[in-house]
Amino acid sequence: PDIIEAINHASCQLAAGEVAELDLARAEHPSWEAYREVIHLKTASLLEACCRSGALSAGLSVAHVDGASRFGQRFGMAFQMCDDLLDLGGIPDLDKPVRTDLANGLANFPSLLRRELTGRSLADLASLSTQELFGTLRDEGVLSRARDLIGKELGAAARELAGLPDLPARAHLAGLLADLEERSSRALSG
Repeated sequence: PDIIEAINHASCQLAAGEVAELDLARAEHPSWEAYREVIHLKTASLLEACCRSGALSAGLSVAHVDGASRFGQRFGMAFQMCDDLLDLGGIPDLDKPVRTDLANGLANFPSLLRRELTGRSLADLASLSTQELFGTLRDEGVLSRARDLIGKELGAAARELAGLPDLPARAHLAGLLADLEERSSRALSG
């Protein structure tokens, strides 16, 4: 029953996230808080439910189930921020279309950071080469701020992971975390 409840809760959050994303897209001045809510509902809640369900299936204590849930939530937040950065094209030959968010003017992680730091739209840079785009974002402090925010989520996820029992699943999650740290670093380097 606890697993069914976790999946049901995540399903409701995913649906709410779709609505929140539409609201964010329509907002004249999208906010950082609204973006965080969208990625929590659409991405982090799913990973949180997966980690919670795994911990429940393993028969872990309530404290460890909650820790696994928090790991999934923080990992999911970092994952989505990294995914938004990948839209800029910093990792060549990635099996993901690039600049679709930028072309569509979506309010995503790098666009909101640039607006917060400079008051300008990321769409202003759409015609630049990847190297020029990353140079501008580096000069404006956008990439540094992105690194800090992703690092905060990854650090919190690592602390939650360290509190979980030393089981094979923890080693697997540590590998996923290391992969995301490496991918984030590559996505930020341009």
